[in-house]
Amino acid sequence: MKRKIGRNEKCICGSGRKYKKCCLDKKETAVLPAELMKKNSELLELNDMLKHGYELAAEGQEIEACNVWLDFWEILKTYHIPAMKSIEDAQQIIEFDHLLSDWSRDFMKSLQDAARDDGSYHEHLINYCREFCELFPETDTDIIENMKSLVSE
Repeated sequence: MKRKIGRNEKCICGSGRKYKKCCLDKKETAVLPAELMKKNSELLELNDMLKHGYELAAEGQEIEACNVWLDFWEILKTYHIPAMKSIEDAQQIIEFDHLLSDWSRDFMKSLQDAARDDGSYHEHLINYCREFCELFPETDTDIIENMKSLVSE
């Protein structure tokens, strides 16, 4: 279900400003799934998953961190809409404690490290990179090029 955002409603990017004074002129942001318009418990759980993955990674538990982040990625993809051309666009619509652009790099590195210990994570790495490039093609060029390079290797 989609709903049109009124000009005088608060902007969906979370700035606190009215939509007409903020993102009205940005392409494809005027219509969003209703799920993105409310702060629901799943988004809070997603944020907790993201943080938990970082805690595990800091403790040297790369495989466990990857497992949490693989689940995080599967859920995050369900919130993707065509207006999200880059991971930074997703960050503007869904607010997390960590930058998603940093997480995307960290997750890629963790998957690479996990693949050294367990070869099955190599497939997860390839799938993640392919899906990421498809969903967020306008993300920082360095991230996209690194992912494409990993896939081609």
